[in-house]
Amino acid sequence: MTGAEAVIDGVYVRSARLVARPDRVEASESVATTCDPAAPPYRVTASRIEVIPGDRIAQVLQRMQYSAQDLARRVKAALDQRVKDGAIRPKEGVQLADFYEEVMRGYTYLAGMSP
Repeated sequence: MTGAEAVIDGVYVRSARLVARPDRVEASESVATTCDPAAPPYRVTASRIEVIPGDRIAQVLQRMQYSAQDLARRVKAALDQRVKDGAIRPKEGVQLADFYEEVMRGYTYLAGMSP
């Protein structure tokens, strides 16, 4: 497809040409970002981009018999204690907990492409 825009596993891709394959999406003359595409604070511009879905962190933890929910609960409890101790402000605790949850939904790797 030409002149395409797509959201692929949380990655916003705008491309001159987009090709969807069973195991990946290939884009040429592209811009990609995980931020709001209207005004991204950063973006990747490349002549060729491949988005290859992989395992998310929570999936890997589950295979290793860890509970992502239990780990999140433990992190939140530790952050709450740090707030009570005065080591961090409540807003920082919320931001750290949100960041942790966002990371847990992410992939286990960020891989570049070979030329």
